[in-house]
Order: sequence, then structure tokens, then C-alpha cells
Amino acid sequence: MSRVRRRHIDRLEQKINNVRRLHSNSPPKNLSSPTGEVSEKVRILYGGSVTADNCRALAACPDIDGSLVGGASLKPDFVKIINATQ
Repeated sequence: MSRVRRRHIDRLEQKINNVRRLHSNSPPKNLSSPTGEVSEKVRILYGGSVTADNCRALAACPDIDGSLVGGASLKPDFVKIINATQ
């Protein structure tokens, strides 16, 4: 594996770990109401740098319900991001 490819993979893994750490520090789902019904309706969107390379890994995170895609939506690879959860 090339050094450039390894560096790219390392950055992607770091980003995924940061997302998981951030979401593990969020309040427990049952804090918002005694029954937890409000928190079950709240959706968490990842709004960091979403690309065709990292969208599948981000979609696989159990605490992320979707992505807020910015500049990547203007690129041809946007279709890969749309289809990441299918």
C-alpha cells in the first residue's frame, strides 16, 4: 500500500473515531423525556466533510442518522454519497 493511500486511510479512521467519540458524549437518549419518546424522534446528521470516500463508513455509525452534504453535492461522486446507505 502506498504511503499516500495509508495516510488517506489513517485520516478517514481518525475522522470516524472522532465522530464516535463525539456521539458517545451526547446525552443519553432517555434524558429528554421520561419515556424517551422525544429523543427517539431526534435525528443526528453528520455535517463534517462528507465525501464519496468516507460516506459508507459514516453511514455505518449507529449514532448517525444521515449526512449534511455541502460542496460534495456539486461533484459527480455525489451519487455515491446518496447510495451509501443502500
